[in-house]
Amino acid sequence: MRSFSFPTLLTLALAALVFVGCDSSDDTDDGGGGGIGGGGTQGSGSVSVSGNNGSFSGSGYAGFDSTENTFGIAVFDGSINDLASGLGGSTGAFEYFAIVFENVAGVPGEGTYTVGDETSDVFIVYFDSVSETSFRVVTSTGGTVEVTGSSGSNIRGTFSVTGDLIDISDPTSSEAVTLTGNFNAVVLDEDDFPDVGGV
Repeated sequence: MRSFSFPTLLTLALAALVFVGCDSSDDTDDGGGGGIGGGGTQGSGSVSVSGNNGSFSGSGYAGFDSTENTFGIAVFDGSINDLASGLGGSTGAFEYFAIVFENVAGVPGEGTYTVGDETSDVFIVYFDSVSETSFRVVTSTGGTVEVTGSSGSNIRGTFSVTGDLIDISDPTSSEAVTLTGNFNAVVLDEDDFPDVGGV
């Protein structure tokens, strides 16, 4: 079994393929509330995909991996507690969006960031999973992320990103789409990252 840190989960958007576990008894710096995110504090976000590809709103969390110098922001349907049993539960159905900042020294500051593909310093990945074996994925090709507020505990802003949507049932074809939305994410301390494992 491979192991992934929480920011690596954000970075690679492997939520469709992983099982996540978190022992709240290990959480020592969330103000005594137990669990993740400052005693129950929950971020938020929303994502819309152009065409007839829908939209969703969900929880927003972020984290910085000091080993990889990578910061990730994730928006997913459900709550942080759902991560304990794996996103999508027994059906494997969920939606998940991640913004990844590479080669950074911490939480990105306010400003406009240019988005590129997965080889760029800022990129996005979006999963729309119907089941464990049926899902669609978007990887970014361009656009911008606007960070309008940034601190050690919260990051918020908006985004407008272009990308290619691929359905895993027909990976040879793709659809050009635009993803727009917002995020107001709780920044987790590295000590509070859930343990993540993948098969």
